Amino acid sequence: MAIFHMRAQIISRAAGRSAIAAAAYRAGERLRDERTGQMHDYSRKAYVEHREIMVPEAAPAWMLDRAALWSGVEAAEKRKDAQLAREVHFALPRELDRAERVELIRDFCQREFVARGMIADVAIHNPSGRDGGEQPHAHVMLTTRVLTGEGFGAKDREWNDKALYEGWRAGWAEHANRALERVGSRERIDHRSFAERGIDREPEPKLGPKAARLERAETRAAANENRPVAPVTERGAEWENVRARNRVRDQVRGQLELGLRELQEVAERVFGQAREQLEAVWQRMERAVAVVWERFVGGRVDGAADSGARADGVPVPERIPAEPFRAEPSRDKLLGRDATARDDRDHSTVTGEASGRDTGQPGKPGSAALGQTERDALLGKAPLPTPTRLIPTPADLLGRKPLQNTPQPPGRDKDGGRER
Repeated sequence: MAIFHMRAQIISRAAGRSAIAAAAYRAGERLRDERTGQMHDYSRKAYVEHREIMVPEAAPAWMLDRAALWSGVEAAEKRKDAQLAREVHFALPRELDRAERVELIRDFCQREFVARGMIADVAIHNPSGRDGGEQPHAHVMLTTRVLTGEGFGAKDREWNDKALYEGWRAGWAEHANRALERVGSRERIDHRSFAERGIDREPEPKLGPKAARLERAETRAAANENRPVAPVTERGAEWENVRARNRVRDQVRGQLELGLRELQEVAERVFGQAREQLEAVWQRMERAVAVVWERFVGGRVDGAADSGARADGVPVPERIPAEPFRAEPSRDKLLGRDATARDDRDHSTVTGEASGRDTGQPGKPGSAALGQTERDALLGKAPLPTPTRLIPTPADLLGRKPLQNTPQPPGRDKDGGRER
């Protein structure tokens, strides 16, 4: 998969390095250092895939020669700790073929380096990675001095600006992602760190060419001897430890994600069942309230069952006549009781024998005695005692809205009595 890797370094004499030697190694060529007379031969390097020198339009023709170019750079620097060149190292996407990789690095160098006045010596390497696949990457050596006529002038300190380097990183990610999009790949790279992206993962340390060579040799030896691979360098051991910690993070993250998905599925299933049960209960309650409304109020609720039908197993009694109190129905009929089930206590209660003398006051809720006014109202001999009632609707009983004053049924005066 495509990865983001970009690193810049200074090739300096203070570290004992030579621009000629660095150019020879990266280009895989045999170059002679005119200043020291030393020959640097890397012509047998097998995995150099592409080499090219890119110069601004005002550059003289001799700068297109690699040996002449870096010999001129060495001659322009007099200090023993001089900064000879800047190198930028890029990881190229595996998803691109050779021609596409060359086009990608060439376009980026032209826009970010050559257009600013730098000379770019580009070399693309493609060795085998630790996983056996390709490991394409590019080395770009850049001059640090501006061009003046046929040679080099002063150094441009703005090229050392950290903000410029950060812009190169963002620009490289943009260029690489456009190239991946052109070839139809869904892979993308990001120049931001794991911490900036909120990813709980450690970056793998760089092995370096020497440590990488020793670790590859150990990998081959372990495969031949049919034994586990053991790191042979400190960098290799650190690299393996980081990879092991990242594997543990990936396993824990995978388990957490699996648990969260299972919990979400269980919650959705439980909530779905509860919703269905609540809907069923809701419908039963609405039908029951409709039956109660029609039975005791004498009105018809929209959606209620027809007279004589059954609503969810509850028998619907016959509708009360439009003016039930004119027929003076019995107390049992009003209360929905069977008249044959009454005993002598009912008669004594109505006549006041169980409660003593009639005081004219309404009976208390839950008591056996009733006041004279209530008895007369139940027997249809007196007007209803309450002029205005709170008649609940199905929505009121189900808690959907507060109780509201409901007008009296037709045929009653404002005091709640019957029409004269």
